[in-house]
Amino acid sequence: MADADRFRLNDLIFSQDATAEYDEMDDFLKPSSSKRLKMSLKLGSVQPKPDIAPLPKGKLQELFFTWLCQPSSSETIRGLISDLQSQKEVQMPGRSSIPQDSRTRIGAPKSPVSHLIRVNATFPPSPVPRSGRPREDLLLGGRLSPLGFLDKDQESSHADSSLRNLSSLRSSLSRRTSFSSTATEPHAEKPSIARFYFAKGRISPHEYDERELADVRVAVLRKAEQNGIRGVSKQVLSSIMVQSLGLPSFLTTCVFDRILELSPEEKGTLNVNGSTEGHTGAVVSLGAFMKFFKELCLGKSNPARLFYLLKHCRVENYLSRESLRPLMEGLLECHPGLVFLSGTPEFQVRYSETVIERIFYSCARHNTRCLYLGDIEKSRLLDSLLWLDQEEDINVERKYFSYKHFYVLYCRFWELDTDHDLSIGLEDLMRYGNGALTVRIAERILGGFGRENDSPVKYRMSYTDFVWFCISEEDKKSPRALDFWFRCIDLDGDGLITLADIEYFYREQYSRMEDRGHEPVPFVNIVCQLLDMLQHPEEKKPLISKKDLRACKMQSVFFNYLFNLGKFFQIESRDPRLIQQERAFPDYTDWDRFAAFEYERLTANEEEIMGAGADPVMSQLDM
Repeated sequence: MADADRFRLNDLIFSQDATAEYDEMDDFLKPSSSKRLKMSLKLGSVQPKPDIAPLPKGKLQELFFTWLCQPSSSETIRGLISDLQSQKEVQMPGRSSIPQDSRTRIGAPKSPVSHLIRVNATFPPSPVPRSGRPREDLLLGGRLSPLGFLDKDQESSHADSSLRNLSSLRSSLSRRTSFSSTATEPHAEKPSIARFYFAKGRISPHEYDERELADVRVAVLRKAEQNGIRGVSKQVLSSIMVQSLGLPSFLTTCVFDRILELSPEEKGTLNVNGSTEGHTGAVVSLGAFMKFFKELCLGKSNPARLFYLLKHCRVENYLSRESLRPLMEGLLECHPGLVFLSGTPEFQVRYSETVIERIFYSCARHNTRCLYLGDIEKSRLLDSLLWLDQEEDINVERKYFSYKHFYVLYCRFWELDTDHDLSIGLEDLMRYGNGALTVRIAERILGGFGRENDSPVKYRMSYTDFVWFCISEEDKKSPRALDFWFRCIDLDGDGLITLADIEYFYREQYSRMEDRGHEPVPFVNIVCQLLDMLQHPEEKKPLISKKDLRACKMQSVFFNYLFNLGKFFQIESRDPRLIQQERAFPDYTDWDRFAAFEYERLTANEEEIMGAGADPVMSQLDM
């Protein structure tokens, strides 16, 4: 490099006004000497400022920039930066490759360029003032002068900018490099999060599988020995259902059928008397039972065992209504509280339909006819089954299996279905609750807006549809009832109830009040009451969402105001009978209280109903 160029660059070092010409590092490091010469000639007229730095420091900086302007040095720096960006192993000049654990302990460099690759190391105190780090600044493309000297009024702002750029560069290059700090500065271990989702139910740890297999084998052998049987019979299987399989005992027949399906060769096994009776009295081998246990039970939670037992060979990952038929068949066959129905197959079918619909009504979280594993786990259906297995009174379980609830539902449907074709229309539905419903809401119900009807005939309601309607009508506080009635009221299906929707349904309520001689409540007053009940802000548009109704916990009042005239008068008059029932049975839902009251009424009027010429089969409904 020519002496003139070197001295002009030295003048540039002390020129703060010319710093902006060197913003880009690439222009300065280009190996072309003509480019550097043009730049130095361009700046030749710049007058240097007096040197205020100590002489040794200035000399070191001069030597460093002399080395930096050499073409070979520029190529070396570019190669090192390229290696860092491509995550290659860095080869230092005159040294072996940098070890992978040298993040914080890199040896003393033999040349100034080694400082450029120490972006991942802990930087030692710089001999220049805190705002001047020329080597780091060149990498950052910062606007500090090569020596880092600034006027006092600019020093702090430039220093802060440099530190921010340096921090950004360190984090960027630390992600690209393959340096490891495990030797001197190990990374903190990430917290171990336990698995919380299992596609086939919660899986037991592997070390418990062999123990569970051994325990089940021992339990089966002990029960078989007590009964004098070599193998597994229904009697033996029934005695181990709860303790070993975690399933209710009335599913014994269903389990036995699954064992025979997995091991068809067992269907011809000799029973204890030595005669071949095939499926009915067969005793399967221990190996066939253990094969079933490994296939359907091992490594699964108890709700998952119930799910896959009822799912059977279905390809789908959900249960349908038909999937629950074996459950109801076993319950009707074994439970002492349902023995009286053994002589009436028709009512066994109706009771099974009612229970299955109530299970889907309470457990299914989606508006479909599918019951998934997550639905069974969240609803705790298996807990109800196990509790029912120990309880002789079927009416104690009110959520799904109460016979009294079935009696109320079927009698209500029978009263409306005058032609007894198991289907009701608009005229029949309008008699529900002594004409409590409006025509407009009845049309929405029969149109399948609240729930898609099972009836093949349009604008007709089957018995299963009536079960959903009746429970939703008498207990509007449940999440399922909220979904049902919200879809009926939301005329345009946009997920919001507007004033137009409210006005459409309340207009008929207003006319019915006038027809019955009651003083009608103006629409404006009703709207104000509803919005105040929902605590709707005045500055917002009067749009009501399902979330608003769920939050206020008064959705039953909201819906009764719009389409149930009888309950509207009860709310306005503060019916003392309702208040007394709520206080007498605080743990009962609205549906439980309604079913208890209706059951007492129906049983008290049974003789009168029979004398009026009702169908004689109705007498078989009573317990």
